[in-house]
Amino acid sequence: MGRPKAYNREKVLDDATHLFWQKGYHGTPLSELVAVTGLNKHSMYKEFGSKAGLFDECIEHYWSKILREPLGLLKQEPLGLSNIIALFENRIEYVCSKEFKSCLFVKSTIEKDLVEDRALEQIQKRNEVYTGAFIDCLKAAMDSGEIPETSDPEFLTNYLFHFLVGILVMGKPEKGKVEARKLIAFVISSITTG
Repeated sequence: MGRPKAYNREKVLDDATHLFWQKGYHGTPLSELVAVTGLNKHSMYKEFGSKAGLFDECIEHYWSKILREPLGLLKQEPLGLSNIIALFENRIEYVCSKEFKSCLFVKSTIEKDLVEDRALEQIQKRNEVYTGAFIDCLKAAMDSGEIPETSDPEFLTNYLFHFLVGILVMGKPEKGKVEARKLIAFVISSITTG
């Protein structure tokens, strides 16, 4: 029978996720992961297999702890444009907050040549959940007459998702929430006018 673990796995994942989130995969050396999590190298390798294995688990941890709330905004009934606006509002509040540090998924996608393929596949699967929710909201908006029935929900999802990623890459607009809300209003008006 092995010794009991002397660390809290959830806290290790929290700490490692925040470090990867702040510095990116490539910018996070193993020595800093050891320092921030309190694990020694042996324990880290035994628990996660490698830095890449830890990162994979951090991707899942980030998804379940950070991104589920905003996704819930897109899935709240009744579906329509109000869901998309609520998501954008939520993300604007985030980028204008002191806690803002981009998005782990966006940061990892930007450094995709340095991140393991399996982590990128996990991120892609999670992004597909988001884009699927966008499509559902846009179809509901078409059915209710909020946007023209001739709209292409897949194309509009691509447009809106890239706008969202842009917000997360650029961060707080120069003039803060007021400017950000004007951008949201412009993007929404661009899809409602056909």
